[in-house]
Amino acid sequence: MMSRTEQMRTVNSLLTTLDDLNWESYVEISKAISYIDETQLNSELAESASRYTYWSGMLALAKKKLDDAKLEFDQHVAIMSEETRADLPSKGVKTTDKKVMAVVESKPLYRAARESVIEAELKYNLMRNLTESLKHRKDMLVQMSANSRKETDLYT
Repeated sequence: MMSRTEQMRTVNSLLTTLDDLNWESYVEISKAISYIDETQLNSELAESASRYTYWSGMLALAKKKLDDAKLEFDQHVAIMSEETRADLPSKGVKTTDKKVMAVVESKPLYRAARESVIEAELKYNLMRNLTESLKHRKDMLVQMSANSRKETDLYT
């Protein structure tokens, strides 16, 4: 088993920024942050709040990046829609909302902006899952601590 320091070094090396988060790093991070050293329950419990705070902060950053990507996407769509709406009559095409959106959605810029939103959603969801796993970890720590106290009571 890795020591706590080694685990946190692994997490830090895997995730120097939120941009580095991918499936492979997610799997490694989830293993590292959910690990519990049963011989150190008190320190594990003591570190629980600060660990949750750190990952909640990372979740907030992921949410901001998602909101930014959505805003940028909406702006691109609005600009492309206006340009398309102005351009279609000169081509003799009837301008309808459906036709405008069909043209907009066929443009590479639309796809690129939409892919940015999808990537930001993935990172946000992965971060949310990591943060949620810390709640489960805390529950496990509380239960393990209670079990340990019961064991101690049996032998005293």
